[in-house]
Amino acid sequence: MALVGLAVSGNDHFAKGGVKKMEIASYAEGGQSSLAVSDAGVASGVIGSSIKTVEFKKETASMQITASNDFGKSLASFEIVIEGYVPDITQARLVELQSMINTPLIAKVYTWDGETYLVGWDETSSETNARTRFPMELTSAVANTGSSLADENGVALTFTCMQAEVPGKFA
Repeated sequence: MALVGLAVSGNDHFAKGGVKKMEIASYAEGGQSSLAVSDAGVASGVIGSSIKTVEFKKETASMQITASNDFGKSLASFEIVIEGYVPDITQARLVELQSMINTPLIAKVYTWDGETYLVGWDETSSETNARTRFPMELTSAVANTGSSLADENGVALTFTCMQAEVPGKFA
């Protein structure tokens, strides 16, 4: 009897996790418009006029969302941490990343499974499209040349944000 088909019971082997890239804008530079997140969690709008793209090395970046509650006071919060490694870093790229430090940021986060999330803005804690109380921040940037000839020059980045709602997903 010939083998006709093979059933695969665990589809996790073919899963696509992780963060691919981020498009980041500064609130200070403006251009945010029509930002909204529907009751169903669908995000829409423009995050800014001057957008910087950060592309991560494959299988090095992740987004973690931690929900917490203030012990029955109906005050839920979501801490979002995005960590990843950017290879082949140049001096010009380091200067661009340095401009993001101590700057209130907003981002579109693209994952490998094709989804896109809005981070750094939510309807509850934002005063307007151009102002939020808890923006995303670049909290750590660690540049490293490595120690052997085969090592890459790169930078490990950590972005952090607090929101009153989970990140909206763009349709």
